[in-house]
Amino acid sequence: MWAQNESYQQYCRNHFLSNRDWGRSLAPLVDKVAAKRIVTEWDIPDMKIVRTIAVFNKSHTKTFGISDMPEGSIMKVSHMSGRVARIVNGTFTCFKMCGGLGKKPIPLEEGKTERFRGILNGMLNARMRGKGGKETQYKFIEPAVVLEEQLNMSEFRDVTKWYISSGVPVFVAMECKQNNSKVTQRNFYTEDFQMLDAMTYLTEHCSVPIAKPGAWDKMRNIVHELGKRLPNQITRIDLYASDHEVYFSEFTYTGSACQGRFVPWVSGGLLSALYEGRVNPDIITPQYVKDTIQGRSWSYSPMHGLALIPQNASSHPSPVDLCSAIYSENDAELQEHCLGKLQGVVTEFPLRCIASNYIGDREHRHASLTFIGVLKYPTFSALVQRVDWDRAIVLIALICYLTYNQIGTKHQQDQYRNNAIYLFIMSIYMYLSTNHNGYFSQISVFDVVHQSFQAFKAVHPTSSPFICLSHFAVYWFNIASWRSKSLRNLLFWQLCVELVSASTDEFAHHFEDLNHVRCMRLSFIHRMQNYVIGELIRKYVVPAIFVYLYLLPAFLFHWAGVLIASVLSPIF
Repeated sequence: MWAQNESYQQYCRNHFLSNRDWGRSLAPLVDKVAAKRIVTEWDIPDMKIVRTIAVFNKSHTKTFGISDMPEGSIMKVSHMSGRVARIVNGTFTCFKMCGGLGKKPIPLEEGKTERFRGILNGMLNARMRGKGGKETQYKFIEPAVVLEEQLNMSEFRDVTKWYISSGVPVFVAMECKQNNSKVTQRNFYTEDFQMLDAMTYLTEHCSVPIAKPGAWDKMRNIVHELGKRLPNQITRIDLYASDHEVYFSEFTYTGSACQGRFVPWVSGGLLSALYEGRVNPDIITPQYVKDTIQGRSWSYSPMHGLALIPQNASSHPSPVDLCSAIYSENDAELQEHCLGKLQGVVTEFPLRCIASNYIGDREHRHASLTFIGVLKYPTFSALVQRVDWDRAIVLIALICYLTYNQIGTKHQQDQYRNNAIYLFIMSIYMYLSTNHNGYFSQISVFDVVHQSFQAFKAVHPTSSPFICLSHFAVYWFNIASWRSKSLRNLLFWQLCVELVSASTDEFAHHFEDLNHVRCMRLSFIHRMQNYVIGELIRKYVVPAIFVYLYLLPAFLFHWAGVLIASVLSPIF
């Protein structure tokens, strides 16, 4: 998905609202009288139709009376959304989009006959206003008021909303309740009832899962059958279901007048892509839908100066979702710039990272976006690329030369001075042989170390045994270099740093499950490589200190806690 206007609501506002030809073709399906007649003729197995008691039109406004509203019935208009009332306990109570009717119960008393005739007349004359007035499908429906039996809502769930596109079920919205919330809450699911954790539309999300309805499989089969008969459109099919029965409610094509949007963007984009033929319906499976909507292959790592801000790093399912997280949805220019940075890399890398480095001013931020492509799983070429081969080859040549000529091979004192000289020479070599912005950055060495430590903590979770143990196994080479007793041995251990530590580190991080953690690491490395001293400190000075003085104790503490908890949990 490469543009916001590819999302369903955007597409709907641009192509469906105010489109009279489009609306005329769908009017029978949104007419609550005609739709029930149509689906009855289709004779869908296991789908029941709520019994219609009566249909009123303008010819009934002078004869309509209290007796025409039996107890336990629902009264609603056929030609628009809303204006739904319940006849219960001897009262008329509107409860959905009531307009001038209000929501206070009105007693069904003979003396109020004229009032109810006025209510009927008002319902027949009601029309969609404002944004809803652009929903042209309702303009081609003969005004009518439907009286039908009321379902026993103690047995039936609130309406279940199935979204289909080109006849294919994509996702389902179900009402939920959490923490006694007074606002409407809905969770989204795939058609095989996998919860889409991050998805919302105009309502809040419940973190608590909903129990799978007993009639779910019946609903699923019904939706598939309806999809075969409905026109090639993006349709919301509303169904009521108990544990054993499923009742048809209505079809909707421009829900909420196409206002708002699905979160994430790509969920609405999937509906539009199916409708426009950009995605083959044959590949749409529940797992495909879940992977598309909950995917995290587009990651963003914000940085200020050289400092990583790990708590703000995030992963997203599409480039539009990523760029919307970086820039305001109203800032089209910067979003286009962001999307432009990501264009053309879809097939090249399965994990895409974008890093920003800015100081707050718009122009600098605009120019700061950097794309880094990442292979999702380790390959030989990926591991080889992480090794600085020019340095490794020079070290191999020096070690061979010293060994052959018996230079620097004899036992000497600890090589502290030679290590310092080695780092100084390495910094000069890095400056001359690689593309750096300079020798020193604008921040102090202390800040470089501090920022490196913060980044190290962020991208080395103690809950990952593979990453931690691999680091414990190979980062002692730095210590061995300082403790070596000859110049040749010093160079040998530095060669191990270049070959073994670098490739092992890369291999281990390829198995990191959290994509944004991997991207934070790469973004930080990329940024630190812009200055010689920053890279020197990050690669040669601090790794062993961080691994053995921070990561090792933290790792032991974490897993000791896990072990103690597992032992004590059966007791308590």
